[in-house]
Amino acid sequence: MSDNVMIDQIRDLILRRVLVPGQPVRQAEVAQMLNVSRSPIREALQGLEAEGLVTYQRNRGYVVTRLSSGLLQQAYRMRELLETELLQSISWPDKETIGQLRSLESELAQSKDSVNNLVRLNREFHFAIFALAEMSLFEEEVGRLWRLTEPYRAVYLVSEATREEIIREHQMILECLSQRDRDLLLILTAQHRKKSEVYLTKFLEEESLSGFHMGHPNGNEADSNLSALKG
Repeated sequence: MSDNVMIDQIRDLILRRVLVPGQPVRQAEVAQMLNVSRSPIREALQGLEAEGLVTYQRNRGYVVTRLSSGLLQQAYRMRELLETELLQSISWPDKETIGQLRSLESELAQSKDSVNNLVRLNREFHFAIFALAEMSLFEEEVGRLWRLTEPYRAVYLVSEATREEIIREHQMILECLSQRDRDLLLILTAQHRKKSEVYLTKFLEEESLSGFHMGHPNGNEADSNLSALKG
């Protein structure tokens, strides 16, 4: 099994809340879960440390990174700067590319009851647009920032109302691309990004006060939402 495949599998455990922020990564347990030896687990954790998803702590080993609201806001500020530059530089998509984006959006709409699929398809939708700028270094850094915050953004996607709103906003973004309206595209994508930032900042601040791990900002919904994430 390649290093990249192992990294993807452990990243998926983090996304699905099998491994939660602040929790030590017990390599023997993860190796048993993935039916591999501990050696590739150690190598994969080094790769995930470079992404910021895990942190090495003395006397604890690797721990799933737990972001503060301040660090989350820094990540979103960096995303704002880099993504704006990408969107200002994109070449307008042709009909075939618009069709591919619509197919992705249709698949996302049909998968709205699966948080894991939503996270994946949402990322594919946005990065297909970023790719139109042909600025690979910018794309790579934006990808790193997305991976760093992805376990938290999965919480944002638990709400059915949020999922439906994201689907509507994606349709509006597609219309901007079809109409080649760059000004409106920049406004809509900024609003789209800001909504998740505000939600997750509030979530992390309330989590810090309550001492809960990856619960839901609305308290009594926590158990059902965590079940949804793990499903």
